[in-house]
Amino acid sequence: MIQQFTAGSALSGFNHNVLVLAGPARAALIATAQAAGNADDGTNAVRRNGLDAHLAAMQARNNETVLAQNGGIGINTTALNGMMTILLPTKSCNVLNVP
Repeated sequence: MIQQFTAGSALSGFNHNVLVLAGPARAALIATAQAAGNADDGTNAVRRNGLDAHLAAMQARNNETVLAQNGGIGINTTALNGMMTILLPTKSCNVLNVP
């Protein structure tokens, strides 16, 4: 949708920022799922299978599926603010009023 409102370097900057921010978010999801699996004591096979399935689901995510989650809103907000900093270099702006 942002393609309707931007072009050139602003759009390229936004797309780059989103991809840069999506990678660490995806890694954090995998690390959290892995930590939950490591913390399991192994006494409940059903719980262990659920944790393994959750880890596999997190590892199967790509940038688009990470951005579709609730955390994607923060990623897009940060990327938009970065884009506005490029467009308005003399202004201190926070487009979406996120601290």
